[in-house]
Amino acid sequence: MNKFWIYNIVFLFLLAGFDSSAQLLSTSKKSAQKAYAEARDKYFTRQYDEAIDLLDKAIKKDKSFSEAYWFKATIYEINRQYDKQINALKAADNPSYTYYDETLIKLGTALFNEGRYSEAKDIYNTLEKYGARNSNLVQYARYNQRRCDFALNLVAHPEPFQPENLGPEVNTEYDDYWPVISADENRLITTVLVETKRGNLTEYQEDFYESYRKDSGWSKSVPLAAPLNSPNNEGAQSLSPDGEILFFSACNRAEGSGKCDIFISFHTASGWSEPVNPGSPLNTTYWEAHPSMSSDGHTLYFCSNRPGGYGKRDIWIANLEISADRQIKIVEVKNAGPVINTEEDEVSPYIHFDDQTLYFSSDGHMGLGRHDIFMSRKDSAGEWQEPENIGYPINSHRDEIGFTVNALGTRAYYASEAFSGERKDKDIYAIPLPQKFQPIPVTYFKGNIYNADNNKALVAEFELTDLEEGRQVSKAHSAEDGTFLLCLPVGRNYALNVSKEGYMFYSDRFTLSEQQDFTEPVNKDIPLQPMKAGTKIELKNIYFEFDSYALKKESFIELNKLVALLKNNPSVIIEIGGHTDGKGTDEYNRELSQNRAESVKEYLINNGIKPERLQTKGYGFSQPLDKENPYDGINRRTELKIISM
Repeated sequence: MNKFWIYNIVFLFLLAGFDSSAQLLSTSKKSAQKAYAEARDKYFTRQYDEAIDLLDKAIKKDKSFSEAYWFKATIYEINRQYDKQINALKAADNPSYTYYDETLIKLGTALFNEGRYSEAKDIYNTLEKYGARNSNLVQYARYNQRRCDFALNLVAHPEPFQPENLGPEVNTEYDDYWPVISADENRLITTVLVETKRGNLTEYQEDFYESYRKDSGWSKSVPLAAPLNSPNNEGAQSLSPDGEILFFSACNRAEGSGKCDIFISFHTASGWSEPVNPGSPLNTTYWEAHPSMSSDGHTLYFCSNRPGGYGKRDIWIANLEISADRQIKIVEVKNAGPVINTEEDEVSPYIHFDDQTLYFSSDGHMGLGRHDIFMSRKDSAGEWQEPENIGYPINSHRDEIGFTVNALGTRAYYASEAFSGERKDKDIYAIPLPQKFQPIPVTYFKGNIYNADNNKALVAEFELTDLEEGRQVSKAHSAEDGTFLLCLPVGRNYALNVSKEGYMFYSDRFTLSEQQDFTEPVNKDIPLQPMKAGTKIELKNIYFEFDSYALKKESFIELNKLVALLKNNPSVIIEIGGHTDGKGTDEYNRELSQNRAESVKEYLINNGIKPERLQTKGYGFSQPLDKENPYDGINRRTELKIISM
């Protein structure tokens, strides 16, 4: 429900109508009317202090001049002087005033937004009484009574809360907000509202600042260089899990589609690349901002006021593809739906590294003030569940936006002005996240990809697949220096595949139980074998039923990669080698391993590979990887060897 519609209409009506009829005003004193008119002129040129002085002069001439109090309240709201705004509205609180109901609406909103919920509820009770002749006002009053009750309940049941200001190394003298961190929690990028001088005018613009983990704290944050920072506004950024891609909002750029658009920059050996506008359908002639990239590399959450939504600003979801040469293709854009979005504002989405938990800010769901932080999880069908307010005092009556959670889900970073005292500016805080609002814990797998023959770094594609569901969890490319980082939600089994044209692919598997210690990530360097005769690799994600040569469905992910490799290299002839452990007789093991190799061959033939390109051999236990432990599962494997090119 729009909380300001009546107030805005009335106030604009009074401002616009003064020239045509002073009778619109509640005072008949010419001197008060004259001061009011002069204050209006100052207001339109943003000379707010001078406007306040003139309004005080008008009120001195007529202490019952309700519009003058209203006007003062508007200016105090713009300047975020909420206590003064409330006092001005209380002075205009006169049951005989023509716009008395509207005054109560604005006063109730001001009290609520200042966290004075009991007082606000009293105002809404009065509004319900005086608005009985208007069903819309009664409905509005009752809705806001429920909001007050909801807020009072949250305050009465606070969440455990230990905010840690990140200190002067990260926070500046200005507003600092929108923290984003890499999955390893070593890089932090924030948006800072910096002061600039343009002639005699003092203006503010948004720039990026960056800080790195240093011992137990952070290095001094410094502004990012051009081309990221510019004389215009850029902020509300999102960092890919590996820290190599930056999505951000930028306004008034020549290459923009609308007022604000989403841009993408890639980290290179020489710094951040020139930002690219992906264009339609991601960006339109409307407002697009607040991107958040998922760890799967395919999904971008963002905000827009484009048509087709449920409110003023909605959260939308774009499916995209980024190629090895960093070309961007937007596949589809859709609204996140009415469970997430309301008819008010939903902004600042943050999708956790688990790709299942969404945090966002809203002033449409029940909250404590202006924008509160909410959390929603996907259910087993992939649908968003009803959002939960993450509680008091993480949320306050002020704006809470830009919420980020570390990979393990134990710590959150966000911006708040609730603890800044009289300064009223936003700082970045870290907080332990209450258990019930934690996402699925995520660890990460990082390392380097290189040529096995000469150790040169390679840009290769890697895919992570959930073995049980057959669902692709992540797909991306290593950086120019061969480094990569993959997020791994715990409690699942994964297949990893790394591939590059002209090389044998690499495969691996991970079993991550919820009981493991994930404070240390998985580190592993990956050598890729150039394709040539004699090259041999182990297919680590080929699985058979126990004591059988029947393929398990989990094997199809890797077998399909092998099909693609052979189709892309039609002259290659391979041997499929089967190996067993030391259980059973030599004859039995040779027969079992031969049959397993034949099962792989049959799958390849059924998927379009010519039989003459495929040789098989069952080695049994004749080539164990661990002779000291013959029954170790490491000895049971399927290998691929290139016979000829």
